[in-house]
Amino acid sequence: MLKYLERWLPALTIRRASLFSERLEDSTGWSLDIVDHEGELLFFLIDPYGDQEEDSWNNLDDCISDLSYYMGVAV
Repeated sequence: MLKYLERWLPALTIRRASLFSERLEDSTGWSLDIVDHEGELLFFLIDPYGDQEEDSWNNLDDCISDLSYYMGVAV
């Protein structure tokens, strides 16, 4: 149900990404930048110095899956 709602209400995806970004930054110092590129949300990793990584995710679940491991290691 959440996936369906997120498709029609991008604000839900943005809110979920922002919450994840806060947790990521608290535990690792890294954060996410959320960019709307031609109607598609992209998620970029931002290092502790504010520099944006070149690669991005276009799926928040993939992003969370890839980065959650590092949150556990940093804690």
